[in-house]
Amino acid sequence: MNYKGYLYTLLLCGSLPLAYPLQAQETFSRPTEQHAIEVTLAAGSPLRTMTLLSSTRRLSEADGWFATYGAHLLGRPSAAAELEEYITREPVSRQAQIARIARATHYLYNKEYNRARHTLEQVRERTLTREARSEWQVKMAYALLLSGRSVDQVERLFELTADNGGYWGDVARLYLAQLYIAQNNLDKAERTLLPIQDQGDLQYDARLGLARIALYRQNYQSVLTHTEALATARLSEEQRTESQILEANAWYRLEEPSKAIERLAPLAEQKANALTPEDQLILAAAYMETERTEQAIPHLLLATRGDAETSGVANLYLARARRDMGLYSEALASYQVAADRAVAPTIREAAIYEQVLLMRSKAGGSFGQEVRLCEEFLNTFAQSAHREAMEHFLIESYYRSPDYLTSLASIGRIKNPSPVIVEAQCYLLNQLTQQAQQAGDLALAQHYNQQAQGLGTRSTHHTEAELLGAQLLSQQGAYKRASQALTAILNKRTATSAQLQIARYLLGYSQIKQKQYSAATQTLSILLQEGTLDNTLQADVHARLGDAHYMQGHYTPAVRYYEEAYRIAPDNQVYALYMLSDIEGLKKDYKAQIAALDKLIARHPNSLYKPRAMYDQGRAMELYGQHAEAIGTFTRLTQEYPQSEYGRKAALQLALLYYNRNETNRAIETYKALLAEAPQSGEAKQAYEALKSIYIEEGRSTEFVQYANSIGGSYAINESEAMSISFETAERAYQSRQPQAERLLKEYLALKPQGASSLLAHYYLGDLYERAGKEADALTLYERIYPSRKQLSQELHIGLLQRMSTIRLHQRAFAQALPLQQELLTLPLAPASYQTTLLSATESALHAGQYAWVIKVVTPQLDKAKGWSQEQLDLLTCRLATSYLKTGRGNQIESLLKPLVARIGTYAGSQGTLLLAQYYVSNKVQQSYSKQLLDKLVNEAYPDPDLSAETIITLSDWYLAKGDPDTARLYLESLLKNYTDETSPIRQRATEKLAQLRQSTAR
Repeated sequence: MNYKGYLYTLLLCGSLPLAYPLQAQETFSRPTEQHAIEVTLAAGSPLRTMTLLSSTRRLSEADGWFATYGAHLLGRPSAAAELEEYITREPVSRQAQIARIARATHYLYNKEYNRARHTLEQVRERTLTREARSEWQVKMAYALLLSGRSVDQVERLFELTADNGGYWGDVARLYLAQLYIAQNNLDKAERTLLPIQDQGDLQYDARLGLARIALYRQNYQSVLTHTEALATARLSEEQRTESQILEANAWYRLEEPSKAIERLAPLAEQKANALTPEDQLILAAAYMETERTEQAIPHLLLATRGDAETSGVANLYLARARRDMGLYSEALASYQVAADRAVAPTIREAAIYEQVLLMRSKAGGSFGQEVRLCEEFLNTFAQSAHREAMEHFLIESYYRSPDYLTSLASIGRIKNPSPVIVEAQCYLLNQLTQQAQQAGDLALAQHYNQQAQGLGTRSTHHTEAELLGAQLLSQQGAYKRASQALTAILNKRTATSAQLQIARYLLGYSQIKQKQYSAATQTLSILLQEGTLDNTLQADVHARLGDAHYMQGHYTPAVRYYEEAYRIAPDNQVYALYMLSDIEGLKKDYKAQIAALDKLIARHPNSLYKPRAMYDQGRAMELYGQHAEAIGTFTRLTQEYPQSEYGRKAALQLALLYYNRNETNRAIETYKALLAEAPQSGEAKQAYEALKSIYIEEGRSTEFVQYANSIGGSYAINESEAMSISFETAERAYQSRQPQAERLLKEYLALKPQGASSLLAHYYLGDLYERAGKEADALTLYERIYPSRKQLSQELHIGLLQRMSTIRLHQRAFAQALPLQQELLTLPLAPASYQTTLLSATESALHAGQYAWVIKVVTPQLDKAKGWSQEQLDLLTCRLATSYLKTGRGNQIESLLKPLVARIGTYAGSQGTLLLAQYYVSNKVQQSYSKQLLDKLVNEAYPDPDLSAETIITLSDWYLAKGDPDTARLYLESLLKNYTDETSPIRQRATEKLAQLRQSTAR
């Protein structure tokens, strides 16, 4: 029907939503208030031309000036301007108010609703006649409605006008009835229309409105009564079309689809634009109920253009029609649209359910699409009769799909999962647990398993989760907890026989891991006695029994069980064959082990145990002394399985064999090959360290650094590390007394290192120089690190001071040696070292004239005298006596030195006797005793060239003191003739004395 007539007609011919399935007893939805406004906005002007001209006719009667405007209002462009000119000239006259109403009508006709409202608001309504005021009220209400003003305000204006009667009062009643219908107040709408159903220009519109109200009330016979009454009336074409549509709706709902087709089919052919999508839907439904599906499809396509409710129903019927015609892809698309757009829950429920059925029967959808639809259905239609079937479909999808995470996420989206869904959830979590186990991610596996065990189901899947949990505990080393969990499973009545067998097997395994070998043997023996095990499990049980005996060192029964395991399932029990070879190795029967491993490799060339077997065979050959054969086996293993753990271990072992055979370069090549093949493996890191050790041992640190940097990555060596390796190489060469040590130390120092290693390198190189007799060069290096000596270890600190002081003593640089020796005495020296150092230091001090220091350090030692030998004490006594003598305290030396005369046969005794004799030479009272002491020294003194020379000089002094210069000169000449050490200070002093003596004699 044509909706561009009266506003009332437009609104009453609004959407006719149908609930699935389309049956006569279904209720209609009423148009909402907002829907009423939307339809009105789409309607254009509600005022027919005759209504508009009724105003212009009155204008022409009132004033001839309006005649031209009235005649040309709708067609002459200048009419509006002329009218506006009149309004401007006489704005307050009654004629001007009528003109404003006409001007507003013009705006309404052109859909300029805000302008119309503004113009009508300027009308002075008190100047209007009753009829003109009614017209103004209707048009004002209409303008307010179309410009979005309050419906309540509009309703009040229409009610006010309706009470006034007349033509415009009847128009207002039509508007009011439409608004009441929008408010679902059908009774009030009916009361509003009844007064005008039998009179006036609008009586036919009123009857059509009453028929529409009857349709909404599902009073279909009443609809037919109204339309039959209009059958002989002089209706307009639009009114006749509307009457046919209402009659068709009534017949369809009275289960007379053929009569509905009779009314609508001609309209669809001749006046297609007159039918709304709702009308098209009625016609299509009638065709389908009369089994004319193909004829229904064009009308269903037109019906899908309606609002959400109409479109939803239309798409559902379109999907069914296409399905029945074998158009499955198109049917799925229509089902999807119906599910998305339908307003009525029953329509959506049917659309989703039938869509899933079609997908499953014709494989027309993806896993994700099917699952999503099932989820939506279960969450939306929890009480549906199809819920159980949809759950079955969903679970079947879960079991069929390998994407367990996606399936698990799907269950998470179900608001209230039923027990069967929860059971499927447990299954999925078990699958994810096993996947994580196989990937080695035990933390993730435990996460999934805890979720599975936490579910409220008590199905076989839950028992499976408990078994997996026990396995995880075993893998994590928690064997006690695993045993407890497995024992609990064995006591469960719900566990299947297969699950009980696995539980008992795992319990035996856990007991082995807990070293409960007797308990494990008993547990596994019970399992064997059941006699219902498949070959694989039976062989595994025998292998575990072999393990239990193997771990106790009971090799004879272990061999028996391993042999039986291999006999039962040779393809699955390569492990048992391997363990048989291992037992031969433990018995040190390497020949038998080699033969057993040969058997394993020959029978199972593709086994995962082959690399391990080849490695063990190589080790057995090595231990058996077959080094060449071991090299061959390890070489084949590295070539066949370069990426395996045992291939890498073989490379390490092969390189070590080469190294032990002094084939260093081949060892280096093997290590480098391993690093190139698997640079990030643990074995590669071992190879790297071994290479480093070899290069350092051979003094080739620079070459190693270059190689490491060529690998790059984590093996790259920075400048600091390069220095460290260079030092380690030099230090190793120094410690092993290699000839290249000096060169390597110099190369390291050329890098200008800092820190402790630099100090050590200087120290080591100084030591090498010292050993080579290059004391000056050694001293230069020692002095370079002397300021940083405290950074050295205590041992090297002491050694440095000792070496420097020794070189200074060799140079007779006593003044430079003394501070070094004094510092040594402050360090924690061993007692013997302290005593030696003190003796040397006091001698240096005497040469350096540090007599006071000698007195200070020696006196306490003589007082204690603990830990010193007599010889050492006598030497200290001589040092002290000399210091007393040099500082003018000679009166104290007699008591110190006289006891030493008795020990003249020792070096210290001879030195003490000489000192006492020298002291008495110038003492006239003791001169004779001095001569006795000197004679005693000549005859009994400790044989020492320096002591003998000092004794001769003292004899010369004695004769000179006695006035016999000739004898004194003879002693000195004899000394110089026999004492040939040109650098000795003693010779120099004797020369000086002789020169002085000759000079004095010449005078």
